[in-house]
Amino acid sequence: MQGQLNLLLLCSGTYEMIILTMAFHEFLTWRISLAWFTLVSCLAIGGQFGINAELIRPTILGYFLAPIILNTIMASRLIKVNWVLMLPIVTFLNALKYLITGFTSQLNQWLLKTDWQNPLISLNSWPIFYINFALISGILLGFFIICTLGWLAHYLIIRSNTVTIFYRAALNRHDNALVLITCSGYVIAKIYVLKLGLMAQMYTAALTSIILGGLIFYLVNKNNVWLNDVRLLSDVAHYNEVLSDHNQQLHLFKHDYQNILLSMSQYIAQEDMSGLKRYFEQEVFPNEQLLNQTIAPDQLRYLRAPALSGLIYAKYQTAEHRHVKLEINIWQTLTLPQTDQIKVVRVLGNLLDNAIDAATQADQLVQLTITQARDNVMVTIANQLPNHTTIDLKQISRQHFTTKLGHTGNGLSSIARLVNKQLTVHYQVIGNTFQAQLRLKKSNN
Repeated sequence: MQGQLNLLLLCSGTYEMIILTMAFHEFLTWRISLAWFTLVSCLAIGGQFGINAELIRPTILGYFLAPIILNTIMASRLIKVNWVLMLPIVTFLNALKYLITGFTSQLNQWLLKTDWQNPLISLNSWPIFYINFALISGILLGFFIICTLGWLAHYLIIRSNTVTIFYRAALNRHDNALVLITCSGYVIAKIYVLKLGLMAQMYTAALTSIILGGLIFYLVNKNNVWLNDVRLLSDVAHYNEVLSDHNQQLHLFKHDYQNILLSMSQYIAQEDMSGLKRYFEQEVFPNEQLLNQTIAPDQLRYLRAPALSGLIYAKYQTAEHRHVKLEINIWQTLTLPQTDQIKVVRVLGNLLDNAIDAATQADQLVQLTITQARDNVMVTIANQLPNHTTIDLKQISRQHFTTKLGHTGNGLSSIARLVNKQLTVHYQVIGNTFQAQLRLKKSNN
């Protein structure tokens, strides 16, 4: 029985590597694969010799710690990210490995004790057949579970754009300390329960998997929120650059405007109507189109909130690239109440993204209207719903709901987590038009 358990543990030595290579197989090369497999196999075989020889506890510590270090280094090298980000993932997979190994070992023991052992032995002259059948079943089940988890991990990584989050992750000293303390605690606990039996090890692995899973979720979610804020601030910076370029072009146009009028007066004085027409079509008309393109964004001068103006102009540019017209209606000077600017930008950015996405499937028009009444500012975003799209306003804030065709995307549920007494959002459907109203209220403090 101990030999079969050792064989299961030997096979499980490759579990973390299999899940990681399946999850990030786009980055995999033959060179990394061969080196990784060779090193993991050597560690697994060496570890089994150490356990069978009942070596001293520091050697056992190395047996548990070495695979975690190796897989962390190889995974970090594979996708070229900070090793601190990969350490909790590898430790989580290590705990999961022992949980799966314990489960398959229990299954193996159950198969060896069942009553249908006797018919198999009677049909086969060697009892070893039944033992091998139970062992092979446990090994195959373990690999099936691991391959399924690897495929699922790859799907989730692609869907959540995890690699990009890892690339741009900014961990501080507190995050690093939290990762190291948690992973060290797992290794110490694993060493402690080593002599307590298989069930104790399974319980420890299950508890550790939950803790490490929560740690991974915290790190990914924290950095995802940080990346969203960075993207929004980047939009604001982009606005300043584009606005500066826009003002320069407008200044050059005004500078040349007098020369254009003088040139036209010469054609008129000479009664050269054909030349005037040609000059107007080739020189004046293109500049007129350029001037007309600046009318809508020019209304942003009424909005005395650089962060909000920057976001709107960035979305205006995005809509233009996607052949969607973002119609901006601001007819009075507006000053925003004192509120969390980042939250306002995040909510408005989400609403505009959804509206632009929906407009690409409808009439390519999004209307943005900003008005002020006393100390409140109302931002209304309206877009036509795509054909055959219905919206249940009672369920609109559920996870992954959007106004886009097929209801796919990040969803409006993230907005519900950002609103407060000062920042409220109301949705309504009028005919085939979807409206989102963002209200900014003055604080009572």
